[in-house]
Amino acid sequence: MATGTIHPGDRHCNRLRNGKTDTSGERSKATPKFRRRKFLRPHFISPHSSLSSALVFTFFLSACASSGFSKKVLSDPRYQIQGSGTSSGDRLALWLLDGNSALKPDFALYIALTYIEEARREHINHDVAFVQMCLETGFLTFRGSVNPGSNNFAGIGAVDHHSQNFAKFSSARDGIRAHIQHLKAYANTKPLLQARIDPRFAFVQRGCCPTIFHLTGKWSTDRSYGKKLKNLLDKLYQFP
Repeated sequence: MATGTIHPGDRHCNRLRNGKTDTSGERSKATPKFRRRKFLRPHFISPHSSLSSALVFTFFLSACASSGFSKKVLSDPRYQIQGSGTSSGDRLALWLLDGNSALKPDFALYIALTYIEEARREHINHDVAFVQMCLETGFLTFRGSVNPGSNNFAGIGAVDHHSQNFAKFSSARDGIRAHIQHLKAYANTKPLLQARIDPRFAFVQRGCCPTIFHLTGKWSTDRSYGKKLKNLLDKLYQFP
């Protein structure tokens, strides 16, 4: 069953701030006493350098330290949104059928293979995307506000379990493509390699969620969202 599909990350991402902040998330007019000290501004680091990228990723790891996961877990490629999955189409289909035996095997395999294909095109981890689909739709039982005919596999645009403003797509492939594009918006700042069909793409703070753990509080307000994704991924990897 979907665990909540509010996407506060569409509006903003949490940032580390040195000064006092007001309720709008912007820095207040109160200026720290030593704000103008030059050594606090590291101009020698290029925003395009590999060192800068490493520092940004280190910041994300530190920000998630309070989640209870070690840096080893946070840096595990299995939990990175950008990258490559390892599961085959057959494995994903069988795991989906294990969670929902009412599905037709051919349809389950089609969904699995389409996720792999669309994710590879945008360099997104297809295991993560597929598992998130299972979490959001309850293994395609669609017991929340989103109905099966919408082909919306990620709760895009759904505010709560009673929302009727969720996105609708003309085909399962389009719905999967939109899901992958939405994940890419959260995962990095790279341009899409296919025409954009995700209606919420432009509302995401790009690159705010390099791992599944960062999705907590951004993709969903569920405080256990990242842990639930990890548990499902671990079960997928242990599936016979």
